[in-house]
Amino acid sequence: MSGLPGGGVPPVGVYTDLADLAGLRRLARRDAAEVLPEVARQFEALFLQSLIRAMREAAPTDSIFGGERGRLYQELFDRQLALTLSRGRGVGLAEALLEGLRRAAVPAQGAGRTAEEGKGGPRGSRGG
Repeated sequence: MSGLPGGGVPPVGVYTDLADLAGLRRLARRDAAEVLPEVARQFEALFLQSLIRAMREAAPTDSIFGGERGRLYQELFDRQLALTLSRGRGVGLAEALLEGLRRAAVPAQGAGRTAEEGKGGPRGSRGG
């Protein structure tokens, strides 16, 4: 089961939709944990976009969409393709990122308590 369903946060569907991204930013100010799944999806989309760009650069450049306009349309298509690929289960990067962040949050919360307890804890009682 995927850990990505993002509660009440609507996904950003088109990479050029700045209103959706601004809404995501507003929600993050109120409750960062609620928007974390969508932010992880956005990160996955950026990673996929870099991957697609690298694959395009490695491929032969003979294209029917040659020239500057062709490159522009190809870039626009690649950005949307990356965002679309990151929807649903994506490629698993967003889910792995979320899992790692959740693991890191638990010890960080416990570390604060451990440091406070360590001041007068077992070490002090051992030494007498």
